[in-house]
Amino acid sequence: MSRTNTAIHNAKPGSKPVKLFDKRGLYLEVSPNGGKWWRLKYRYGGKKSVYHSASSQMFLSRMRAIVATMHEG
Repeated sequence: MSRTNTAIHNAKPGSKPVKLFDKRGLYLEVSPNGGKWWRLKYRYGGKKSVYHSASSQMFLSRMRAIVATMHEG
């Protein structure tokens, strides 16, 4: 499920980091101090890794395109 701008803006911090999943490894992590980070969990060459960046609309659209390309083949 894709996250809406309203859901992203209204995301509240908890006592532990909160993960709001978008789709295919992409999620928004809200830290206990209120910071919001987009993260992409992926596997390349058998290794697991996480790419992260501060929230921005251009980053989000680019990551969704990359995720779609990765899952096509």
